[in-house]
Amino acid sequence: STLALLLLLPAAVMVKLDAHYANYIALALTAAMISSVYVVMSLIELKLAGRLMSMKSGVYIWISLIGLLIWFSKIDAQVDVNNMIGVDASLLPMTTAAATFMHVMIRIEPVIYVIMAASTLLFLLSYPAARLRKEIPSYAICHISNLFAFCVIASLVSDVMSLDRHRVQILYHIAHMADFSSKSPCTNVDPLTDDVLYLDSARSKILIAPKIKEHEPTTLATFSLLAPTHIPSGFKHLVCDYKLPLSS
Repeated sequence: STLALLLLLPAAVMVKLDAHYANYIALALTAAMISSVYVVMSLIELKLAGRLMSMKSGVYIWISLIGLLIWFSKIDAQVDVNNMIGVDASLLPMTTAAATFMHVMIRIEPVIYVIMAASTLLFLLSYPAARLRKEIPSYAICHISNLFAFCVIASLVSDVMSLDRHRVQILYHIAHMADFSSKSPCTNVDPLTDDVLYLDSARSKILIAPKIKEHEPTTLATFSLLAPTHIPSGFKHLVCDYKLPLSS
């Protein structure tokens, strides 16, 4: 938690000052969010895991709820990917996985606010208690760090993931990075201007998408995944023309 707080504070200062360190800001915020989620999960495990494990029916219910959450989120993710590229979502597994994660986060947004409220309450209770005992308020630091980190997560969910336009732009970036091929042996594709998505197992049918023009990020809003980008309304479908060596 202390590490998360130490990462959050300079990142917040750089964002406020509009400092041109977008990559470092994104890295610091990501590390802070991951560490805070780990701390919260550890606290929940310490407080509730023992009780839940003694009630097997409760465990089965939670597993079923999580399964349903992921299943419904994956359905929405497949719709996003299909509407964006116009092909079956199974052809873009990494993009579909990222979209599923986003829809899971959108659905659990109320839980994020509950954690923020709980962190605030626990901070208000633990800080005065530590002051009375004349101890270092380690628990208070833990809770205030979690509060700040989950504020960032809540902002990311409500201002980015929940908005269709922003979410689809992020997914389009992920598609080009993870599912499209930047180089192709097809002679009828220009590798300098186009990326390729193979549409069949024989790698003969392809979908062509213009490469995203990347710019050096200067602020958090221009970080590669968050930067606005144009998504074509339609994509070319071609048959890959492989250049075969001439027989002697």
